[in-house]
Amino acid sequence: MRVLLMVVLGVFLGGCTLLSPPVFTPPSYAHALPKLIHDVAPMSNQGTWYEEAFFVPWAQETLGITQEEALWPWQVYLPSKGYYGETKQPRPQAWFDALREEANFDALGSLNQNAITLENSALRNFPTHLPLFRSFAQAGEGFPFDYNQNSRISLMEPVKLSHYSKDGGWAFVKSAFSFGWLPSSVLTPIDEALREKILRAPKTMILQDRTPLISTRFETYAKLGTLLPLLDEHTAFKVEKDLHVTPLPLKHPQPWPLPMTPKTLTHVTQTLLDEPYGWGGLFDHRDCSAMTRDFFAPFGIWLPRNSAAQKESDAYVSLKHLSNKEKEAMIARFGKPFLTLLYLPGHIMLYAGTHEGTPIVLHNAWGIKTSLLGMEGRGVIGKAIVSDLHVGASHPLVASKNLLLSRVEAMTIINPTSPQERLMRAYPEAISRITDNTVWFHDGTQLAYDDGKEKDEATLLENPSIKDQFFAPYPALFPLQTPTTDPGRARNDAFLKTLYGHTKEEIESRLVTVRWLPSHTNQALRFHGDHGAAKALQAVSDALDALPCELLAYVNNPAGTYNYRTIAKTNRLSAHSYGIAIDINTQKGDYWQWSKTGNYRNQIPKTIVHIFEKHGFVWGGRWKHFDTFHFEYRPELVNP
Repeated sequence: MRVLLMVVLGVFLGGCTLLSPPVFTPPSYAHALPKLIHDVAPMSNQGTWYEEAFFVPWAQETLGITQEEALWPWQVYLPSKGYYGETKQPRPQAWFDALREEANFDALGSLNQNAITLENSALRNFPTHLPLFRSFAQAGEGFPFDYNQNSRISLMEPVKLSHYSKDGGWAFVKSAFSFGWLPSSVLTPIDEALREKILRAPKTMILQDRTPLISTRFETYAKLGTLLPLLDEHTAFKVEKDLHVTPLPLKHPQPWPLPMTPKTLTHVTQTLLDEPYGWGGLFDHRDCSAMTRDFFAPFGIWLPRNSAAQKESDAYVSLKHLSNKEKEAMIARFGKPFLTLLYLPGHIMLYAGTHEGTPIVLHNAWGIKTSLLGMEGRGVIGKAIVSDLHVGASHPLVASKNLLLSRVEAMTIINPTSPQERLMRAYPEAISRITDNTVWFHDGTQLAYDDGKEKDEATLLENPSIKDQFFAPYPALFPLQTPTTDPGRARNDAFLKTLYGHTKEEIESRLVTVRWLPSHTNQALRFHGDHGAAKALQAVSDALDALPCELLAYVNNPAGTYNYRTIAKTNRLSAHSYGIAIDINTQKGDYWQWSKTGNYRNQIPKTIVHIFEKHGFVWGGRWKHFDTFHFEYRPELVNP
């Protein structure tokens, strides 16, 4: 009877054999895209954030990878878990041991050279082209899920070269998004002169898949998202093994980054749609996170490579523990079309807006989980589509718990403005420009933007660079949730002193009076008069002044503003020292150092938090080291 039922269902699913997963074709919402795209407000950025991230391997002094970190594939992909090769035979321990010996990790970091890729290639987890599969009989495993495939990597990508394998055939490298093995033939170390030539050259980005790059002959194909340096406005170039550069005339090069407009959005989405699914860039195709990454690249917005990292790349909103109806409402309310990622374990999607009240997403998906008589399967989608979040809802083999909407855990709102641009917008009276890793102030002061050091959490808070102040995106105006990071808690002392004063006396000379709750307490508070700080606090006060009495109880007895002191149990100056922070009623607040359990707790209502945030203040209640009565003026972190 069971066999008969399986045969009948096999016929029902389109005549597929029981030995292969059924092809699954969900309803397409591509027809809704033109209207959704038309409604997007045009925006643009300078691409500085993207270039900074793209060239980070050349900016770092060392590889920054320990031998234990480099060995992760040998620690994760254990033969005892069942891994197979291209002939479906088990990979024995000897296979892994031989590759471990060939990897030559005793030489890790010995070269430490800047290098560049010469052609399109694949970053591998082990130094071999041979694949590594889980059981072919297991749903969602076997081909095409090669666990030796880390990611596709394009030509002309900067990498840090660590060392070569013992036979010299493979190079261990760190790219902007990952580390692993490349064939030695596809990269070359470069000298400082060529590095500077590439860094300083204007850039263009390929905007169409399978774009042929031709010099005096065909060189290769390039995909959308390939960044190339320019010799002149019509000619890009690529590097050769001998460090000579080959000119690449381009037919219609576009200035990069593109502004995000209906025209450019339409072009990029149409280029990405219907592309076959490619695990880790297999067969030169994209998977889910490669699609989202390459969607943003033409607009100068950098994303990490994998879905788990992408969900942490900007302002994060948890959707866990919500009903499906509540999730849709949250997405529709807080999601920004074409600037919002929706995450579920192992998959990421781009939110495009709502169509007839239903959230619509773009994503490149392998398939959807199915279940038959207790056996898990896959309905294969296998390409980039436009869908709702109810894919499979009407299918007899798809359980409601396996719907995309049921599995969505979070959304991430991407800020298209780079940190450098946000600093310029927040402090135009102080900052004249930010170039070559230097923040230039109108008074002649020059400060390093990035110190190039990798830091653990404690070091980052103790001695952050200006760049480090943006280490965790601040989720302004989002729902109040238990935080997992400390957005806005890192402060570069030299930066704040240049803005607000180097000494107690200088700071105090620039303080002004803010009338706090003028219709109620009318208290005089001292706050810094520069860069809109006092003006912003007065606007907050006026908005709070109109609140009902039950909310005024949280703010009508502030604990203080200016107070030249260090942060408790540290040597760092408090934001209060600069006259840019206020503590509201401490009897209504919670502080992590006062907590007996260390568990997050908050009493401050959302209405009050959002009033402060609308005027450029960060809230200490969004820190995992919580300080819920604390607000400080940091417009570069809050405002887009």
